[in-house]
Amino acid sequence: MASAPGQPPSPQLERVLRSIRTMVLVASIFAILSVILDFVLLGAVASLGIRSASGVMSLNLGIPGLTLSLASAPVGLAVTFSVIFLMIDFTVIAYATRICSAADRGDVTALKSYNSLGWAIAA
Repeated sequence: MASAPGQPPSPQLERVLRSIRTMVLVASIFAILSVILDFVLLGAVASLGIRSASGVMSLNLGIPGLTLSLASAPVGLAVTFSVIFLMIDFTVIAYATRICSAADRGDVTALKSYNSLGWAIAA
């Protein structure tokens, strides 16, 4: 299926490369949407009204007498998971751009080296 160096790719190879580009672009769109949702989650946590109560950072949920410390489990878990997912998303986006550029170049060897079930699961 691969073309000789210096010759244009075969029509069958072009179809396969276009299909790979399309799948990678769809995965990139979902990764970018995931990044946006991660920032929305972080913004929602921050917009709950972080304030200082007796020297300790806390969240005022608008319910009289109820404040949550920033060390509380829900806030800590939300921030922790958001940061973890952001790191995974940025890594997947970088990997997807490498795959897309290899498909644009028609570099079948690089595309075979990027073939990994782990990256498919992460994406």
